[in-house]
Amino acid sequence: MRIRTSKHWSIARVLGPYRFEIPKKPKDYGHILLVKLLSGDRPIGFKARGVAAGLRQTMRNLSRLWNVDHLGAQIRQIVGNLGKLDEATDVEEDRLEALLLELELAGFERFKFHFQGAEFEAPCVRLLKMLYGEANVEHTGGRSENGADAICTYRDALGVPHRVAVQIKMWTWDANSTRPLEQIKKACQSYEGITSGVILSTSKRATPAFEAARAKLQKELGLPVRVILRQELLRLFIQHLPKLVAAEAEPEPDL
Repeated sequence: MRIRTSKHWSIARVLGPYRFEIPKKPKDYGHILLVKLLSGDRPIGFKARGVAAGLRQTMRNLSRLWNVDHLGAQIRQIVGNLGKLDEATDVEEDRLEALLLELELAGFERFKFHFQGAEFEAPCVRLLKMLYGEANVEHTGGRSENGADAICTYRDALGVPHRVAVQIKMWTWDANSTRPLEQIKKACQSYEGITSGVILSTSKRATPAFEAARAKLQKELGLPVRVILRQELLRLFIQHLPKLVAAEAEPEPDL
């Protein structure tokens, strides 16, 4: 099979040894290598999603053959996702979106390495202080938390005061337990002036039962109850992490 599509990849697995034999028809160079075509009759686009930049760069090679052994991992990744590759021409925005998703995935794995369970409260409280202001966030987590790991106080554009009760859950499973919702309810009963509740969770998604329970609690309390899940939470950390690190590194002023 000869594929003459410009700037496309055809990936094959070698099945036998090389031999040199110039056939009478069709005209050929005589270099023969028995292979199995893995990419089928639909070659992989030059800028298809999933094709690494390093592999694209090798297409600038002017010789008929060139070595891409150093890109073996990238090629194996393409082979493993042949049925999922989007053949549409990739654009810069698509690659940036893919990069963001990869950063989020890697970021969550590192979060699990550095923090577990209640340890996750500390970076979340630091993030809240970055968002609301250092003096406007009280870390209330602990045995006597009364349903809130943190209380955030602020005034809106019209000067109306608000207090947000926050629960923090480092979960690797879908949000299904109503325990954090019960804790938000307790916080609303224990702290004065609570105007909304927020659950920060590393769960990838919430189950329909959990969402129904959240909507029911919101109606019961007459207050908004919001759940921020893994992707949104990680994007907040990615956005503010340099400032969080810089703020931690700043020396305390002399009194």
